[in-house]
Amino acid sequence: MAVLMSRHFNNVMEIYIIEKYKERYPQMKGSELTDVLIKDCLEEYGVQDPQVMRTPKGKPYVELCDTYLSVSHSGEYFLCIIADRPVGIDIQERKSSNSDKIAERYFTEREKSFIRDNGENGFFTVWTRKEAYSKLTGEGIAEIIRGTEVIDREDVIFNDFQLEDGVWCSYCIER
Repeated sequence: MAVLMSRHFNNVMEIYIIEKYKERYPQMKGSELTDVLIKDCLEEYGVQDPQVMRTPKGKPYVELCDTYLSVSHSGEYFLCIIADRPVGIDIQERKSSNSDKIAERYFTEREKSFIRDNGENGFFTVWTRKEAYSKLTGEGIAEIIRGTEVIDREDVIFNDFQLEDGVWCSYCIER
């Protein structure tokens, strides 16, 4: 398990990256696998015997003061971010999709302009930001459908990066 440690202003966080995560527990799938991977990350972070729970909309959490988490997976990667304040993370591996149709349906005019200026990188940056923000709020896809803006937000800090060519990531954390 790789760990990216980050300090964003006064925020403390760690990002855990598990490659080929399905091979780690081949007998498990879905939320059962996700919960076990979250527990592994929390234990690596220093939490003893973590109990993963879920909100009614399925967002995982632990009942620990000042411990927040978010998870995402795509392709062979599983990411878990643990922070000292509400946080959301997303990873997206390049796959064929109709990005123009998706952008037209779910993105604001400012976001579409950002994509025109930045091409494929712009599309995946906006998409992973939308997913990360929806995980931070716990609203999921409803947040994306509402068309919530993710360019130049004042309430959160975004950090965008690529794990490798064709694998985009974004996390956002409350200011």
